[in-house]
Amino acid sequence: MKHTIIEFIGPSGVGKTTFLNNLKNTISTNWLSINDIRKISCLKKNNSQSEIIEKIIIEKKKNLETLNRTEYQKKFIYDYFEEIIRLDFYVFSSKENLKLINDDGIFHNFSNEILCISKKNKGSIENLLSRRKIIYFKSSPENLLNNLKKRHYQNPGTSNDWYGYANKNSKSIKTMIDKFLDESEKIYRIVESMGATVMTINLDEDQMENLEKAKEFIEKDESIIQFLTKEKFFCAAEHNDSKHWKTQPLENRWEYHEKSIEILSKLKINNPNEILEIGTVGIQLISESESMDIEGYWNYEGKNPTYLHDARKFPWPPQKKYKAIVALRVFQYLAPYQEIAFKEAKRLSENLIVVVPKNREYVPKGMEDTKGITYDEFLAWNNQTPPDYYKEMNLGDFYYWNFNKSNN
Repeated sequence: MKHTIIEFIGPSGVGKTTFLNNLKNTISTNWLSINDIRKISCLKKNNSQSEIIEKIIIEKKKNLETLNRTEYQKKFIYDYFEEIIRLDFYVFSSKENLKLINDDGIFHNFSNEILCISKKNKGSIENLLSRRKIIYFKSSPENLLNNLKKRHYQNPGTSNDWYGYANKNSKSIKTMIDKFLDESEKIYRIVESMGATVMTINLDEDQMENLEKAKEFIEKDESIIQFLTKEKFFCAAEHNDSKHWKTQPLENRWEYHEKSIEILSKLKINNPNEILEIGTVGIQLISESESMDIEGYWNYEGKNPTYLHDARKFPWPPQKKYKAIVALRVFQYLAPYQEIAFKEAKRLSENLIVVVPKNREYVPKGMEDTKGITYDEFLAWNNQTPPDYYKEMNLGDFYYWNFNKSNN
């Protein structure tokens, strides 16, 4: 999986910024700071199209209203937070291969807000985590107190001068530190439970060893294919806002997802972009695979396929050949162009996985030509060459072709 954001999380005052400053000289120059992104983005406040980002911003605004600050201070803080989250999303959604390393990112600055909305928006939060690595920093309360004091004496009155705002009252600052530690632990548990790539660094330990540990973690090979797991599938389907995932038992759907993953895992594919998944409805077998979805049907929050294209229209837009194309319960909707679509998939792929019923089932409005496909029809379309694997399943027939093998 290709990670485009490295984000630090941990309690305020733990030493994230200091650590980043020491780390900068040891890692690849391809990693940009938030200031670098600010310079190249030309970002406008209204350019984000992510519902989850808007929800987080709304929660932040509510929480800022409760602060004991002047209206000017609250607006200043809000503007800063809004810019930070939109710059982050600019990198996250960019197709320009930008790479951000950030000590002051979404999961640090918006931990309370994410904790508040995570249960109802788990799938969207998981999506935000899909392209980032998280470094979680820990330290003793004593170290935090010393760092917050140092920050206060160096820059008194800043928006994060927590020691100053606690009026130097040791009991108040202790309560604040305990709160920071608790919130950081909770957000760490959230990102870990959602499958994020996370490592922990204890800043009370040797600094040089910590720097080497972080460098190795950041620059570790990122071309490893990450397959969907049953746990992630059920969780994603539960939180996906499309009605599609509510129409059939998930165990029946997992049957053909699991077999697809078994086949794909044996193909020795190195990069997710060597796979094209058609009609994903928001759940992909391979994290970061390319996708093709139709506009106007089977919508879901955050729908942003590689190709927004109706597979009944030819030629398909990809300009390359894939190691594999996957179309799970899609081909019944491609009538009356199913044979052409099959031959187009064969042209563009070395391997093809299709799940399709034999008969008419659900017929969406505007797709009244919907029909199933029989084994004999596929056989005729493929010059009487049978599939490499075939099995009748609960929600359709499972087909797999290795075209390289059949063409030899």
